Amino acid sequence: MNEPTKQQFRILYSKGEALRYTANLDMHKIWERWFRRASVPLAYSKGYHPQPRINQAAPLPLGMLSTCELLDFWTETNDACDVKDLAGKLNHSPQPGIGLHSLIEIHEKEASLQSRLRSMEYLAEPLLPVTAMDVEGQIKEFLSTEIFMTIRRNKEINLRQLVISMKADSLNDADRVWMHLQALPGASGRPDDVVGALGFDPAHFRYTRIKIHLDE
Repeated sequence: MNEPTKQQFRILYSKGEALRYTANLDMHKIWERWFRRASVPLAYSKGYHPQPRINQAAPLPLGMLSTCELLDFWTETNDACDVKDLAGKLNHSPQPGIGLHSLIEIHEKEASLQSRLRSMEYLAEPLLPVTAMDVEGQIKEFLSTEIFMTIRRNKEINLRQLVISMKADSLNDADRVWMHLQALPGASGRPDDVVGALGFDPAHFRYTRIKIHLDE
């Protein structure tokens, strides 16, 4: 008998309002059900409790949106899967709250997405009016410091070291905050922490992840 064909694919997708308050573990289950509904022949792990081989790049904090989520999945079947065919199956039974941007096959073995994470970009959009002077002034003051200590999970961290760059970003007369944050094991920045450090109430902003940077 011929060995089954095993392939790896990567999806770039958006997480929208319909799934804004869906936790990462539940997102994993949503993808699993969607693949099953679309008849995608997923590969499974070995052992007593086989699990579908699905690998997300980074958990998105609850309540945040994204235009750039990455997900790897593996298929195992007698006949090789075609990228266009897989995309067609998923688009034929769309999942509310998820927008597919691209689906590609990964031909060379790579390290896991999580191990390749280096940094992420976010937009923080105020839900209440703020002036450009407020935003730009607070950003300038924050970036001029070398140390800004804060507490996360009972651990003190220097938030300033996690901010690679930041600036005010205007759209339709609304002043948003664009930030590029470090995303390394044990040293990952959160946009709501940064907004709080700027002197604003983090609950008064909507956060969207717009880019994930992996190592080359």
